[in-house]
Amino acid sequence: MSRLGYEEVAREAYLEARKTILHKRTRQLPFIGSLPPFISALSYLTFTLLLHTFRTFSASFPAPASSAVVKWAKERVDEFNDVLGRQLSEVARDGEVWEACVLEVKRHAEVLKEVGVDFRGLIGKGLGLDVDGSEALPVRQRKEHAGLGVN
Repeated sequence: MSRLGYEEVAREAYLEARKTILHKRTRQLPFIGSLPPFISALSYLTFTLLLHTFRTFSASFPAPASSAVVKWAKERVDEFNDVLGRQLSEVARDGEVWEACVLEVKRHAEVLKEVGVDFRGLIGKGLGLDVDGSEALPVRQRKEHAGLGVN
């Protein structure tokens, strides 16, 4: 399609197909009652699919077109955050379940480093996760800094 002058159409069709696959596969994930395995499967699926999409896109399209896949991936991360937020909405933030889920998300998100993408600041945004890209520590192990002695 690129040789015919339809490179933009090809990019859009490819990314739309990948979006459809991601949505279809995430809807197929079974929720069997325990949240950490579900979050682990969801994050593995999401970030592995993003990784493969980046690889295929960079091999198929010229480098100047890479902003399209980055924008597409950011939208998928936003969708992931919405699902994650819904799943964690009733979980105690300092509990073992919360910590297990956060650990799984961060572990699976690391695969994006393989393609030079760092979405650590976006993953879990609005959920109280470490969005500054620092190492994730369970909530109970974080040291709170009190500034001038005011909490």
